[in-house]
Amino acid sequence: MPEDEWASRRNPVQEDMSMQQRVWRFERVGWYLLVIVVGQSLASRDYGFGKAPGHPRIAVKPTD
Repeated sequence: MPEDEWASRRNPVQEDMSMQQRVWRFERVGWYLLVIVVGQSLASRDYGFGKAPGHPRIAVKPTD
């Protein structure tokens, strides 16, 4: 009889699968947030992470 993979076990170590699934969900959300932050910093338009390398620069002539 196959054992349910999502059921909490006691042998060889005690598990709490409902807590484990909450931890996995929390980690997944953290990875998504990390990908969003890295993606925005690589895009770097005006997200507060600086200017993109190809962003046009404006030269200003100093006044005398």
